[in-house]
Amino acid sequence: MIGGHTDVCVHYTFVDAHQHDYFCRVVEDCVAGSSQDAHDAALKAMEYLQTGARRNSAEVMAAFEVYQETQS
Repeated sequence: MIGGHTDVCVHYTFVDAHQHDYFCRVVEDCVAGSSQDAHDAALKAMEYLQTGARRNSAEVMAAFEVYQETQS
């Protein structure tokens, strides 16, 4: 997940997906909170719900590259 407000839209979407048994990833350097404290707290809460949910854009891009290589 990426988005504008880590502590509002992203967090609530994440929680809703979690409650419907989806495993989610949030790209922590592609989201921003209404404040740094709120941003950090939301990321911590999402990681609490699903261990391994926090990723950075470099990890996501590397995973896409591996996927593309396996499809060739």
